[in-house]
Amino acid sequence: MSTPTAHSSHSSTPHHADWEEEVRVHREVWQKKPILRQIYRRWYESIRRSCLSGKTLEVGGGSGNFKQYWPELTSCDVVDAPWLDLKADCLDLPFEDGAFDNVVGVDVLHHLYDPDLALHEMSRVVRAGGRLVFVEPYVSWFSRKIRARYHDEAQDLERDVIYDENKKPEEANLAIPTRLFIRNRQELPSRFPMLRILDVKCTDMLAYPLTGGFRRRVLLPEPVLRMIDSVEPWFAFLSPWLGFKMLVVLEVCASPQAAEPE
Repeated sequence: MSTPTAHSSHSSTPHHADWEEEVRVHREVWQKKPILRQIYRRWYESIRRSCLSGKTLEVGGGSGNFKQYWPELTSCDVVDAPWLDLKADCLDLPFEDGAFDNVVGVDVLHHLYDPDLALHEMSRVVRAGGRLVFVEPYVSWFSRKIRARYHDEAQDLERDVIYDENKKPEEANLAIPTRLFIRNRQELPSRFPMLRILDVKCTDMLAYPLTGGFRRRVLLPEPVLRMIDSVEPWFAFLSPWLGFKMLVVLEVCASPQAAEPE
């Protein structure tokens, strides 16, 4: 594990009692839903395959599930937990420049009040040529309709963020990753000149939402969901219209000029 070092603070990391409780509940649900663990493991495998060898930092580690799968990770979140390595805010990471080869996260960017600051800060602690790899919500035609009816998090496609810096960590705008990496992808070189998109892949059409996630009950028998999950890759061409998730792989460039599109 990399040792935290002093770094100038952008913001404080206040105590988040509600988020601590949500993290605890997620850990309990994780133990009760094998199908959810199967789907998350698939995401974890996709992230790990997309990473370079070397030191990896997980931001938004939450209930510690990724670290169970990848113990070598240095895992952090804005709350204290015995299964995480340290308490740290990804808007102000306590590491030296270039300390890691990769930064990874699952369902992190859409919770941040300032995704621009977060991506700059995460890029700072990754060496040139290293990677940022995320699995995030994707707002497709289908997922937008389903979430509007059954999900309580906002999905505002008109704005990159809808809260100020005093928002709670559990509040979110699900549309932030879709806007950053798909709808407004052409703005990436000017907003993030140190980053280059290596891959954006839409995924997860039916099996994942039918698990009910961490907040709802499983909607079909688990053997049926396992079968659906196993055949979904055959229909991946439909994911831009039906998908609920996206894999984002970014490279941290040696210089801003290297990030310009070819």
